Amino acid sequence: MQELVRAAEAQTGVRPQRRTDLVQQRLARQQAELARPQRLLAQQQAKQQHLQQIQLQLRVQLAQAAQALKKPISPTKQQQLQRQVQSWQQRYHASNTNWRPANG
Repeated sequence: MQELVRAAEAQTGVRPQRRTDLVQQRLARQQAELARPQRLLAQQQAKQQHLQQIQLQLRVQLAQAAQALKKPISPTKQQQLQRQVQSWQQRYHASNTNWRPANG
């Protein structure tokens, strides 16, 4: 019987999809095709988590700087702190624009 099936397949160039060896090959191919999107998703999730950590750190630094600026400090220290605050604000806004969710 298998001989007849293989002869028919060879002649027609078509194989029925119910054959277990073909099913296993298709499953392996589908798993390989799924591996890339899963890897890309994991990369995007790691990037998002990293950016969220940066944003949290920057928010803390900005809040601490705002408290420090309320206290009397020397003009030189105040200028340095204001420059640092401006830098942190730019980084914070950049971290918001750098995050792009994956399609889907």
